[in-house]
Amino acid sequence: MNGTHPVFDQERLDELHAIGAMTPEFFVLLSESFARASQDSIATIERACRAVDHHALHHAAHALKGSAATFGATRLAVRAAEFEVCGRSASVLPPIETVAELRVLADAAHALAREWASRIGIRADATSAP
Repeated sequence: MNGTHPVFDQERLDELHAIGAMTPEFFVLLSESFARASQDSIATIERACRAVDHHALHHAAHALKGSAATFGATRLAVRAAEFEVCGRSASVLPPIETVAELRVLADAAHALAREWASRIGIRADATSAP
């Protein structure tokens, strides 16, 4: 696991909060969207690795990288980019066990985002779990 990048970089959400765009409803929508998109992409990445489908891996990892970067899940975005390169270059696929790390990173980023929301006054129980 690459420890040089934070699991969650709250800067993206801080920017939205600073301009008044981070309402509780928007946070819930953003959080749920990230959870759904990351779960879907990771499931597709796992299927692609099992099927040795470089094309599907490339596209799913690219989607995961984008949603993770937008949400502030920095380390997940970096790891997704590594999977994306494997798919694009049709190189040796990562071991299937490494897909579990993507799930751990997505869950951790989601939990940290919920903590962030709680600190700024958005009730954590009003947000969804991944």
